[in-house]
Amino acid sequence: MEASAQLKINLLRINHVHLNSRLPLKVISTPIWTGYAVHIVVQDENSHCVRLSIYNWSSIVNTRQIKSYTYIQECLLRLLPMNSCIVLLDPWLKMCHDGEISLRCESPNTHLLMIDFETRCSTNSRTNLDQLRQWGNASYQVDDNLRAIEFYTYGLRQIDEQTENSNNLNELQQNRIRFISNRSACYLRERHSTLALADTSIFLSIDDLSYILESPKITAGKLLFRCLSAHLHLGLFDDVEGLLQSRHFGANLLDGENSASVAILERESQRLQEEITKQRYDICGMLREQTLIHTNDKLPLMFIDLPHYHSECQRNDLFQIRPCRVIQTNAY
Repeated sequence: MEASAQLKINLLRINHVHLNSRLPLKVISTPIWTGYAVHIVVQDENSHCVRLSIYNWSSIVNTRQIKSYTYIQECLLRLLPMNSCIVLLDPWLKMCHDGEISLRCESPNTHLLMIDFETRCSTNSRTNLDQLRQWGNASYQVDDNLRAIEFYTYGLRQIDEQTENSNNLNELQQNRIRFISNRSACYLRERHSTLALADTSIFLSIDDLSYILESPKITAGKLLFRCLSAHLHLGLFDDVEGLLQSRHFGANLLDGENSASVAILERESQRLQEEITKQRYDICGMLREQTLIHTNDKLPLMFIDLPHYHSECQRNDLFQIRPCRVIQTNAY
């Protein structure tokens, strides 16, 4: 069989994996998640229909909210909506335990191409860019950071596509900073400090944020805070002190709420240095924060949970040997 040969459902052999082949399909049912797999009904160009079972679904539904059936269903409806087109690579048609034949996909990250979803996320349309940001924000609000990162990344790719043929570069730059700021917040939540630092480095390359940002005191303040937080997560305390004194943190960004955020950064920088250099941990402070959370009292204004981040203890091995008292017993 030729490489990447196109097949139809009626040409598939049962209990056989058709290597080096692809099967174009259209989704004609609402996806259903059973906890083990995602099931949909698909149709080929000859209107032949069959069930498709997608296992290892977490590869395409990149989320930790696996306990929420409603949330998973919403994600699946975005990925595999009715009448959307997909391509199944190396299709496998098998006889199931219920006696029915079904297509089975074990590796959706490599063998399932959601071409309509990819097209929607890369289409050069202003509405689509706003939709991606809304989806990312909704995912972030329920702590589904991995999913949010994916939407923000799609948005940044679309901005790159539009930049090549756009006359409104200021607006695209505003959107780019919003997406980067949001994605860096997700990276920080997931403790991917290096990625957050790579994203927020754009802040250091711009001389006048107030000129290009629509709401400089809010958007730039968040990006500022996340930029410095990434440095703190990586233990770059000297860099943090230098940045706080640099021209990028002028009076237009350090008044009001932003000033309160910078005060938190300065305090947390000193705390983390104590933890790293002297291994001194403020247990009372940790317990006090947990108490505030459980009593629903408001914590100081923050854009990420920096006070909940602590330096890791430095250990030379995986085990710790402690002396213990040996208790002798009489043998019978």
